[in-house]
Amino acid sequence: MLIDIKPGSFPNSIKLQDTGNIPVAIFGTSTFDTATIDVATLELNGTGVRIVKGKGLQYSFEDVNGDGLIDLIVHFDRGTLQLTAGDTSAAVTGMTLNGSQIQGSDSVQVIE
Repeated sequence: MLIDIKPGSFPNSIKLQDTGNIPVAIFGTSTFDTATIDVATLELNGTGVRIVKGKGLQYSFEDVNGDGLIDLIVHFDRGTLQLTAGDTSAAVTGMTLNGSQIQGSDSVQVIE
């Protein structure tokens, strides 16, 4: 599965002391439909999808990269990420609705 942490930015800098969320794009392909992802199972380095009271899991579907395929944008809480200064990659793991495991990773620049 192809992902992009903080779509539109590079390097993907993550400051550990900051609050808020980190968006991650999961790209749809001709052989992978993002609508088949069980969003509730997704984790970014040990952190689940952000939940906002009254709104539930924070995610949306849109064509992020302009290829005509629907991508999934998921938001993760920055403050609970299991990252340390010097880490150079982060991974999203989860399951599809039919129980298949999925995983993708992207480069990050972790700042204390």
